[in-house]
Parts: sequence; C-alpha cells; structure tokens
Amino acid sequence: MDGYNSRMIESQSFQIVVVGGGLVGKAAALAFAQLGLRVALLAPAVSVPAVFNSRVYALSASAQTLFEQLRIWQALDPARLAPVYDMRIYGDALAELHFSAFQAHVPQLAWITEASLLESALDTALQFQPNLVWLDRRARHFSVLSERALLELDDGQVLSTQLVVGADGAQSWVRAQMGAKLVRRDYQQIGIVANFKIEQPHRETAYQWFHKGELIALLPLPENHVSLVWSAHEQHAQDLLVLDEMAFSAELAAVVGNRFGALQCVSQRQAFPLSLQKVERLIAPRVALVGDAAHLIHPLAGQGMNLGLRDVAELAQVLAGKEPFRDLGDMTLLRRYERARREDIQKLSLVTDGLHRLFSWPGGFARGIRNAGLTLLNQQSFIKRQLVASALDPAAHLFEVTLTVLDPDPVGQRFMLPVWIPGSYKVREFARHIVTIKAHSVATGRRVPLQKMDKHTWQAAPVKGALILTYEVYAWEMSVRAAHLDDTIGFFNGTSVFLAVLGQQAAPCCVEIKAPLGAAYHDWRVATTLTEAEATHRHGFGEYRAANYDELIDHPVMLGEFALADFNAYQVAHEVVIAGKVPALDLARLTQDLQRICETQIAFFEPQTKCAPFKRYMFMTMALTDGFGGLEHRASSALICKRSDLPAIGCAPGKLTEGYRTYLSLCSHEYFHSWNVKRIKPVTFAPYDLAHENYTTLLWLFEGFTSYYDDLMLVRSGLMTMQDYFALLGKTLARVLRGSGRFKQSVAESSFDAWTKYYMQDENAANAIVSYYQKGALIALAFDLAIRAQTESTRSLDDVMRLLWQRYGRDFYQHQPVGITDDDIEALFHEATGVDLSELYQDAVYGTNDLPLAELLAPFEVTLEADQANHLPSLGMRVREGVWIDVVYEGGAAHRAGLSAGDRLVALDGLRVSGSNLEALLARYQTADQFDVHIFRRDELRCVQLTLDPPEVASYRLHPSESRSEACKWRAAWLSG
Repeated sequence: MDGYNSRMIESQSFQIVVVGGGLVGKAAALAFAQLGLRVALLAPAVSVPAVFNSRVYALSASAQTLFEQLRIWQALDPARLAPVYDMRIYGDALAELHFSAFQAHVPQLAWITEASLLESALDTALQFQPNLVWLDRRARHFSVLSERALLELDDGQVLSTQLVVGADGAQSWVRAQMGAKLVRRDYQQIGIVANFKIEQPHRETAYQWFHKGELIALLPLPENHVSLVWSAHEQHAQDLLVLDEMAFSAELAAVVGNRFGALQCVSQRQAFPLSLQKVERLIAPRVALVGDAAHLIHPLAGQGMNLGLRDVAELAQVLAGKEPFRDLGDMTLLRRYERARREDIQKLSLVTDGLHRLFSWPGGFARGIRNAGLTLLNQQSFIKRQLVASALDPAAHLFEVTLTVLDPDPVGQRFMLPVWIPGSYKVREFARHIVTIKAHSVATGRRVPLQKMDKHTWQAAPVKGALILTYEVYAWEMSVRAAHLDDTIGFFNGTSVFLAVLGQQAAPCCVEIKAPLGAAYHDWRVATTLTEAEATHRHGFGEYRAANYDELIDHPVMLGEFALADFNAYQVAHEVVIAGKVPALDLARLTQDLQRICETQIAFFEPQTKCAPFKRYMFMTMALTDGFGGLEHRASSALICKRSDLPAIGCAPGKLTEGYRTYLSLCSHEYFHSWNVKRIKPVTFAPYDLAHENYTTLLWLFEGFTSYYDDLMLVRSGLMTMQDYFALLGKTLARVLRGSGRFKQSVAESSFDAWTKYYMQDENAANAIVSYYQKGALIALAFDLAIRAQTESTRSLDDVMRLLWQRYGRDFYQHQPVGITDDDIEALFHEATGVDLSELYQDAVYGTNDLPLAELLAPFEVTLEADQANHLPSLGMRVREGVWIDVVYEGGAAHRAGLSAGDRLVALDGLRVSGSNLEALLARYQTADQFDVHIFRRDELRCVQLTLDPPEVASYRLHPSESRSEACKWRAAWLSG
C-alpha cells in the first residue's frame, strides 16, 4: 500500500508531480488536485499525531484564505486555534513597538495553530481526492524532454509529467537537479521551540523580545498556553537544551519578567539550526520551487510558512488561468509565477535578515540606534504608498506595476493616471496604455472589485487593511514624453506608469524597480535621479524614494546598457547617460563641454553662491538614427538626438559641428528649465492638475525666454562664436516672419491655446498660429536690448531672471509653492531694471505686430539684412518628398493658384515633377513668370495657373560693426554676460 492510496497505478502519466510532503507540499498537491489536475505526491506516509505538540505556526490572512479555499480551515477544531489581536515587540533598552488588529483594520493579526492540526486536516482531505495518487517513494533521477519531464523513483517506476513542483524543503533534491544557485548564510543560532502553561492570561497578544542578540517570542495558544520560539546563539542554545524543565522555565522568566506569572513547560523542547537561503531562480524548464525549497528566512517574523503558502496560492492561480494552448510546464506560465513571487520573497528576506543583523549588532552604540529606531517607528505612520515597477516582458513591451496602499480611503480608494506630462502641453491619455488592472486585499488575499469611473480614474470597493493594485502598461513610444520597453532599452516617465492615489498625493512614496528576467538583461543598469534607498546602489535595481507623488513622477527612469560619464559643476555631481550604439563616442569632450554650460547657468542664477537648485543632475539621452526632442525635470532631462550629432573621438577636435551644436543647445535649453518652469512657475502650475489641461498665457516667458538663453549660454560659456550665434538668431527671425499666423495670434494667446493649437498643429498652422518658443525668444531679445540700451548696459534681462528666481523659484520645493501671475511679470520687469517697458511689453506680448528688432539692435551697432539664400522664385508652399504639398502659405503663389495641402505635384509647365528635380525646374524661371501646374487631388487630375513670387527670405544676417565704440562694449556685455 502506497501511503493512504491503495489504488494500483494504471498510468504513469500525470499533469503535476509534487515532491515533498510537508505542509507546503501537501497544500500544493491538494490545491492542484482541486483544480481537476492529475497529481502525484511523492512524500513519506507518516502518521501525524492529533495531540497538542510544540511546533506551531502563526498563519496570516493570506494563509487562512488559502486554507478556506481548500476547505481545510472549516475542518479545524476552533478550540485549538488562537487569534492574535495585538503584538508587542521590546528592544533591549525599554524601547517598544506595538501593532494591533484594530489599527491595521483587520479582524486579527494572525492565527496561531499547531503544525499537527494542519497536517492532520490536510492528510484527511488528500485521501478523498480521486485524481491524486500519494506515493511513499523517493525520486532518484530527473530528466526533461521537450514536452514532458520524467522522474525515476527508487523502486524503478518512471513518472511522466508536465510539471514538477519542488516542495522538498531547505535541502531540496529538486532544486539540486535544476542546478539553481544557492546562497546560504548560517546565522550561528539554534531555534528552540516549546509550549508553556501560564498563570496570567495572554489576552491574545504575541510578544517578542530582542535580548543580547537573541530573539524570544511567545505566541498565544488556547487555554492559557503560549508557544515559545527562542532563537539563541549556538552555545547558549546547547546550555538551554540540557536544563531541566524548572531551570529552563526560570531562564525564560528572567527575560520576559512576571508578565505571565508562573511558567510551566508542558512539551518537549525541539531544536533546529537557523540560516538564510536565497535561491537564484524559482523555475527551470518544467520545474517550479515552493516553500523552503525556494527560500529560507529567519523565523523572527514568523513568516516562513506563510511565504511558502503564498507560493502555493500564486502557482495555483497561475496554472488555473493558463491559456488553452499552453501546457502546465510552459515557461511563460512559470515566469508569471516567478515574477509574482519575487518581490514578496525578496522583501521578507531583507526585512528578517536586516532585523537579525540589527539586533545581533553588539555594543552600546548599536543598542541605542536600534531602540531609538523602534521607538520612532512606534510613533510614526508608515509610508503610505509603495510601488514596484518591473520590466515584465520586453518583447511584448509590457511594464508591470504593483501599487500597495497601506491606508486606503474607507469609502473606496480612487486612483488616477495623469492625462498629460508637465512640460508637454497636450492631453495624451496615458491611461489608454493600461492593458490589465486588478485589486487585492492584503488582509484576505481576495480580489477587490475595481470600477472604472472615467477614462483615467478607477475606484476600489471599500476594504479593511492594505490594498494592492497590479496592472500592466504597454510601452512602445520612443519619445521623451511617455514610456518605451524592448529587449535593448527601457524608459518611462512616472506619468505613464504610476497611478496617483487620490487624497494621498502628498504622502511619501517608495518604488522598487526590477530588472526583466533572463541572462540577456544581466548587464542592465538603472539611470534616474530618484533618491536611492539605503540598500540600493547607484545605478542599481532596487528601492528608490520620493517625498510625494509630484516628486515621484518628476524623475524619469532609463533601464538598459548605456554609456555613463560624470563631472562636477560647482561641486554638484552631474551625469551623462547615452543609450543606443554610438561608435567612438567622445564622452570626455561631451562632459567637458556640458560642464562649461552648467557652470555658466549656475553662476547666472546664483552669481554669489554658485549654488545649484539640486544635489545631483542627469542628462539622459537616447541616441537614434533620426530624432530630436527634450523634456525638462527638476533634476534631470530626457533627451533624444541623432547619434551622428554626438562627438566622436578624433573627429573635428575643437570644432563645433552643426549637429553637435544642436545637441548642446538642447541640453542647455532643458538645463535652463531647472530654474525657469520647474521652480519658477506660473500660478496655474503650482501645483499641477494632472487630470485636466492647465491653462496659462505665460509660456512665452517659460519656453520663449528659455529658447533665448539656451544658445546665449553656449556663447557665454565659450562654446559658440558671436558669428554662429547671430546666424541662429537670423534663422529664428526668418521662421517667425515666414508665417502669417503671427498677425492673427499673440504669444499670450498662443500660450493659452498650446493644448489645442501649438501641440496639435495641422497643415494650416503657419497661417493661424505663432510659436511662443520662437517669437518668445525674439521678445526676450527685444526686452534685453531695450533694457541694456536704456540703462547703458548697467541692467539687463539677466536681472529680471535673477529676481524671478529669488522671489519665486529658489524656495519653491522648500515652502508653500507660489506661482507667477500675468500682472506680476510686467511689474517685476520695472522693479528689476527701473526701466518702463510697458508699451513694448503690451505690444510684444498681447499684440500681433512685428518686433522692432532692427531699431533695437542699432544702439549695439548691429544691422539686419534679409538673406535670400538660393534666389529661386517662390511657389509659396512647402513640399514633402519633392512632390507632396504639405503647407500652402496664405497669400502666396500656391494659395492664389488654388493649390492645397495634400495635393500631389505632377508637372510644372508641362515637365514632370519627380522627387528631386523641383529646384532644378524653378531655376529656369523668374519672379512673376506664369505657367500651368498639374496636380492630383483625391486621384483627380487638375490643372491650375500659377504666378511665381519673389524668392523667400531664408534667414536674416546680423552684421556687427568692428569699431571700439561704447556700443560695442554694450554688445560685448550682452554676449558675455
């Protein structure tokens, strides 16, 4: 007879074979059998005593839920179950920590029950599973085929199965067969367990004492009994074990005092060595580990068994939800199990090991630290929000996020994902990328109903105790604004992946960032300016912290392999991260040039102290074949550039190529934003409302002025010549003057309409809007020149920016944030400079006239001249790929002829237009010449007559005089700062 099952085995084929017959192994076998699977359990057939014994477990709510689902809990004798309503933990210097079920909003903290009671109930249930066979045999050989695993037993039988579950304890044979690496640390302690009868009631309270580097725990049992777990140093444990019952009771009383009155030992003492075991992986082809085979932790938290039972519950849930086309050993299923369990295992291992180390640390100084910590922890609330972000499946572009809320709203916690990201003024509906989302109760382990309230808001049903949300985010947008994940790089902004816990946005946050599974990701690192937790190394996966939700989402994260360099700018650490293959990347030159820009800007805002507004800064760049963009954050910038823009070792040393200059200008722009818009903000951004558009008329100040200073800072840092700077100013002026939209929209209106016009441009944008970036930069130039001219260069726009910083930005994150209103700005110009700019201000900001730049440049002996670069007559339109009309300029030749955006050019004057010959065709004509133009519109051939316009102004030339006049000194002061 094999165990409790005497049926002959007709088939050696099973869906699951569970190896190991402890509580976890038996619970696993029962859970799988109740799913309707064919299960074999390899375990000794040991008769379990039904009497009171010394080995007990503190079962958590999740363990209770599992046993209820297995219909085991209902079979337990209630008289042999003891609830824990309170827990008191004492340090070795009168420090105390107190937990209660009432404070945690749960019925009880745990249930204390004997191991024998649970095993007896499990054994009985297993006997009545028709699809389960219990074999009192040992496996001696294991092999994996493509579709099955084979187990050869010690009696010669061979079992074929889809999945082997190793539940065979700390010395697991299954784990050895799968070759999983094991890290083991011996605590050099012995755990002693025994049961005591007490004189005074325990009041359903569990007690723990940290005493001389040892842990003594007394857990409540029924009928005025308690269970002892004494984690003692090895020699002390041997001394305790040889004492008689009376002397042993006296030793215990010396530690716990007379709280319980007389103590009488009523069971034999049992002893077992204590160690920590970490397993590299929980799965292998057709193998999964659970319980002590998967992990072994210190017993001081009483969580080892609960951890194993949660393994069982998760594995059963994964297998129950498998797709029909997968078998039970499919690695996709097993990876889901491993991902789901990794956080729980790692966290409990760290907590128990950390507490053991802390309370084993000798000396009075150590004693003071740990007891002060216990007292402080007892007085403070916990971090209310914890997130775990993991690269779930790079090939599927999925991030998985687990959000734990320790104190959810009692009427039903609401969650919201932002609809926009600060710095990019467009509703982007990030919530559309959430693929799956579900909620669970920590106390019961059960699903919590989650209702979607609108496009980006969810509400969980009321729940007692902590609440966990788990959701997947699709990430396939290679931009600085959203999230991207593949097998080469990961990147995300918090606005794309982190749900806001409504009502708790001010609470501190902890986020654990996890690497994707697999050897291919072994060299991945983390780049972010989030604050690392103590145990997390710089650029390592692990825990990071933020003071609140606003801070959490203002530090983007990059994952992967990347080039990394660092430099200091006025003693502040700066890092440069370049992701993407860039051959011969000259990081030395890049860091040297960025250092000059950063120090120039720090000194600009804080000329006396040279103090930056952050403790650390990061330039985070994704280098692509083609691409450009940047987004500012409070201590970092996310950037995209062409890899050809970055400097190469040995190429053009000392020269600033156009591409590299463009990249440095982008870095300068986003870095300047650290002051101007990340800390100096419009009142409507203090704070942000991430559920709706935040309207302001001041983007011309925050983006336009930043666009003015980005290139100017390259000049002042010595990286750009005056001639190159003037050429860039001339191109900006030509772009602004090219579109008739400047006559229809002021920069204040353009700022306000950014959400619906500037960030949603169509083919008519040039005729309808003006750029608050480009015209805003020209307005900054105009103000700067006007102030300098009227004060003989003793005051400038620099003074305005510094006053803005001192009054609105410097203390923005230290005190109640204050934003700027429209009325504040104009008055502040006069206060900072003493110059009345009211007329120019009103016309430039609220009017639509062209700026009098030629007049304003004259006092600096700089003249303006239009530059018609190619001298070709103009068609009055912009063409894509040589044949497709993209833009038709209002009043131009194409507009007068009746051409439209979207038309396809076929022929000019009877000659075919190809993708490359348009300029060659135009070169044979003069201004005012007329000819027929053939086009296709909606596949219909049309012919119109077009009259050519004069050549377009491609740029404006700024010509400085070479005299040594006072005006030239003013010009030098303007450019040098």
